Amino acid sequence: MDEETRANLLKGEFIVGLGLHADGVGAGWATIGVEIGPRHMNRNGIMHGGVVVTLLDTASGLACIFDDQGKAVRKVVTVSLNTHFLRPVTEGRLTAKARVESGRRTFSVSCAVVDQQDRLVASSQGIFQTVPQR
Repeated sequence: MDEETRANLLKGEFIVGLGLHADGVGAGWATIGVEIGPRHMNRNGIMHGGVVVTLLDTASGLACIFDDQGKAVRKVVTVSLNTHFLRPVTEGRLTAKARVESGRRTFSVSCAVVDQQDRLVASSQGIFQTVPQR
């Protein structure tokens, strides 16, 4: 993936402010990551659950948008996202790995967030719907 494509994948002040970055994307899959810092912590000193959900949601949505030739051909919105938090995180790097299970206009996507030791931190199962291109 070239740098222009990578830069255009994760736009918007919210996503940029969190420091998310795309590691790779393709037809039916996406991997994104974040280096954990003080801005990601809740008042208990662990990573805020909203940041974890944002990783899951963003990776899952990206997994839906590319065709087999590597072109971003569709836009999607989240219909539902069932999330399971499994391990607290206080430092390091997290990686979200999403995979489309099925779909053409409505997609079922599974996603896992792992830490630097490849331990499962959170997982999700989501439904994503295509929206008209503008």
